Amino acid sequence: MTTGYEYMILNRQQREIVVFHWHPGQRSHEHSPHVHLGSAVVDVNSSDIGKTFSRFRIPTGHVSVAQVVRLLLTDFNVVPNRQDWESVLGAILPAHT
Repeated sequence: MTTGYEYMILNRQQREIVVFHWHPGQRSHEHSPHVHLGSAVVDVNSSDIGKTFSRFRIPTGHVSVAQVVRLLLTDFNVVPNRQDWESVLGAILPAHT
């Protein structure tokens, strides 16, 4: 059995910003890795398009925990717990382009 993942990036109010999913072998019509934009980005109460867009499964490749950590540190400006985070992630991930 293949193990999937669910990585959620939440805002301070605990609302979803981005959710990375991969759930192979589960009861879902989508078995490929994908991402959802969360309620902190898409206002599901504002219109029908918001409700529809929140359900979109935007295709991605496989996403690792290390990639999500790098995203948080570089693009979401999360403060790292260690100063050598770039070399630690660099040993795991290909060079960031």
